[in-house]
Amino acid sequence: MKDFVSEIKKINTDGLIYKFSEISIDMFKKVQCWRNVEVPIVRYGKHQKMLVQLSAWDIPNIAFLSVKESNDYRHADKVSFVGQLVDLYREYDNEHSAAESIKNAAAGVFRVVLGMTAEQFQYQSLWWIFEKFNRDYYILLAAKNFEHKNEIDTNAAVKEVFGCSADDYVAILLMIFWFCSQHPEPLSVPEILYCRKENIILTAENIAKFIGYYSCDYKELREHSFGKQLFFQNYRSDRK
Repeated sequence: MKDFVSEIKKINTDGLIYKFSEISIDMFKKVQCWRNVEVPIVRYGKHQKMLVQLSAWDIPNIAFLSVKESNDYRHADKVSFVGQLVDLYREYDNEHSAAESIKNAAAGVFRVVLGMTAEQFQYQSLWWIFEKFNRDYYILLAAKNFEHKNEIDTNAAVKEVFGCSADDYVAILLMIFWFCSQHPEPLSVPEILYCRKENIILTAENIAKFIGYYSCDYKELREHSFGKQLFFQNYRSDRK
């Protein structure tokens, strides 16, 4: 019988992540937190279709497992139906769910529920993201009389890392947010669509630098102690 881990070992990791990224973007545009996907099955000698549920939070889990468990150096060209992979993942997730861990370690229930999943719960609300963004922007930049202004120069800190002001950093951030809501490969967006001759901030070089700073490669994701939580951390192993 097939299982999820053995199946993803046969599939090119880049291709698998790209496909589920397309689904994630489509769900985002349609404001869907979950959707049903079809699984082709044979029952009593007849070809039929079964529905299995895919949630928005299953997608980063599938992406993480595809990196952690697969061997991308095979450059395999095998293609599996999305529905089949989701169905296999459902079985995998049921077997490895936090519920099983809680049964054996009731004392850790609050760590599991409130610690490991805190970021996911918050990021399920797009309104929360914008609200937090506005609050952070006000505290770090817009407010004039906060005490930290005498100790922390936000513009200087951003300029040291990215070579631009904090406001320019925000402009790049919002542009990348738009890119990622449109296509799985934000760096593939033609520069002519967003860069004007008079604009020296929204350039392909600055966008690539920004994405590179907040990204990690497969090796780091496979070896890092944070596991899939690395997706939800503003963390870089080489950050001072």
